[in-house]
Amino acid sequence: MQKTKILFSLILVIVLANIIFVYFGYQIFKVETESLDRRQSSYQLSVMNLINKRLENIIFETENAVNKKFFSGKDIAASLVELQNSRNSLPFIKNVYVQKNIDLDTGASYIDRALKTHKQKHYGKNKVRYFELDGTASRAFSVIDAKSIGSFIVIDYNVAEITEALKNYIKEIAGLLGAYIEVTDRSGKLIAFSEKIEKAGRPPTKDLKSIFTDWKIGVKDKTLEDVELQRKNKIKIYIEILVVLSALMIVTLYTATVLVVNESTVVKLRSDFVSTVSHDLKTPLTSIKMYAELLKGGRVKEKKKLISYLNIIVTESERLSFLINNVLEFSRREYRQSKRIPVPVDLGKVAKKAIQVMTPYASRYGYKIRLLAEKVPLVPGDEVGLNHLIMNLLDNAIKYSPKNKIIVVEAVKEGEEVRLSVKDRGIGIEEKERQAIFEKFYRSSDSYVKTSKGIGIGLSIVKQIALEHKARIELTGKKGKGSTFSVFFKQERT
Repeated sequence: MQKTKILFSLILVIVLANIIFVYFGYQIFKVETESLDRRQSSYQLSVMNLINKRLENIIFETENAVNKKFFSGKDIAASLVELQNSRNSLPFIKNVYVQKNIDLDTGASYIDRALKTHKQKHYGKNKVRYFELDGTASRAFSVIDAKSIGSFIVIDYNVAEITEALKNYIKEIAGLLGAYIEVTDRSGKLIAFSEKIEKAGRPPTKDLKSIFTDWKIGVKDKTLEDVELQRKNKIKIYIEILVVLSALMIVTLYTATVLVVNESTVVKLRSDFVSTVSHDLKTPLTSIKMYAELLKGGRVKEKKKLISYLNIIVTESERLSFLINNVLEFSRREYRQSKRIPVPVDLGKVAKKAIQVMTPYASRYGYKIRLLAEKVPLVPGDEVGLNHLIMNLLDNAIKYSPKNKIIVVEAVKEGEEVRLSVKDRGIGIEEKERQAIFEKFYRSSDSYVKTSKGIGIGLSIVKQIALEHKARIELTGKKGKGSTFSVFFKQERT
């Protein structure tokens, strides 16, 4: 019971350790994650602002260059011709259109959409920037309200040139900032990048500002890779410790449960053991008391009856002595008290003495015990223990041979061993029970065994004594035709 309490206390400690470990681990990783997210978000915002600024400069410089041409005092046609001639110095312009009235169709749907956007959302402002995805191609425009010439100027940008400039700029700043930078469209197609970011490690993307609102930017700080690696290692170690603690808790809980079940079983077995021992001891005591009272009262006059009653008292006394000694022997071996010193033993002589002790009890119930012993080599052993072994085998044979009451004991030399056998012609033992019958307190499921006396320790003692003598046990026979218990001992070395 004490062991169980200790184990359950240990489980409680492990559970508390798990809870504390999980709580503090969660808090630590939560703080680290939030810190990394803030750092990453701040870093991404800084890089995005640089790219936005670069795109803004491209658009702003282009718009200023166009404005100068149209506000130089020349007419519209001359300004357009001059713009066409200076195309090399303005690589980001694809075309320039001048529209007198915003409500008229130009014949180009994308220009009409840009003018319509200006009218719907930004009418009254000097200029508006417009971006659209036309099929698979991106288009970007600036619509400038040139009131001094009474027209709207539409700048159609060369998106391919802007993209190329963006690629160069990204590669330039990526090396200086130590960053992974990707610009994609809404479908995820790459527009420009410094180095491709692994899919699993990609940060959340954000929309670019300025004119290119359909583009998204993803930025990752290279210096964070080591921090992420360390964090992943921490999480791995944390999970491993958690698994170990959980496994330890499960093992401890299982052990405690097994102990509780075993202790409950042992308590029940002890209760049954005490009850059965009390009953077994009471039977010969009752006979002794009854016949002793008859003799004491002087009621027995006939000499034959007197001798018969005295024999019964002696037989039952020896039976009582056997039962008590058996319980004491079981207790001694159960609590592993000091072992007896082995000496050379003649198994034939020990078997003869054991039979002499058991014969009166056996004869009273009609049993005959035959000894077939030849001159056998001595074996190293404990004579008292071997005596208990043989007497328990004989007691077992007597109890479970209700019809054929012949029991044969053999002590013979077989090869390098000495075999001691006890053979009966009783009820026999099922094949599936041949291992279990040597366990303490085990009782066979056979109906005859259930109705007979016994506490289930006889064969357990036999097994323990055989183990102490480094002997092996063999059980042969068939159900309903008897059993033969053979114990093989090693010879004494000369």
